[in-house]
Amino acid sequence: MSEMDGDGPQVSDNSSQHSTHRTLIIDKKNKIFLKCTHIDGKGNPFGLGSLLETLNKRKRKESYASSSTSTVAQLQEQLQLKISEQEEQNAKLDEEHRQSQSWIASLEKLVLFMKEKRS
Repeated sequence: MSEMDGDGPQVSDNSSQHSTHRTLIIDKKNKIFLKCTHIDGKGNPFGLGSLLETLNKRKRKESYASSSTSTVAQLQEQLQLKISEQEEQNAKLDEEHRQSQSWIASLEKLVLFMKEKRS
């Protein structure tokens, strides 16, 4: 029923589907797919490969693309301010941690001293 083609895949002698499949360009395949698939209320095709189309239709892409340099600069300044505030808070917490560790070490020495004194 099937024989090996020059390219290697198995094809039926009387099947023109496989030979047509090889020669169709992507646009024609897409048109055929769109004729055969379900379209939702927003006009988005349902099926494999429609994720890219859905993502390209989002408003978010347009808003990022149209951001002005002043808006980007303002965002950058805000982020730098948040980063510096976070660094200050981290430094404060690090110092508190060092003091706590020092206090714990002192208490451990005291406990060891008291144990040795009892013995």
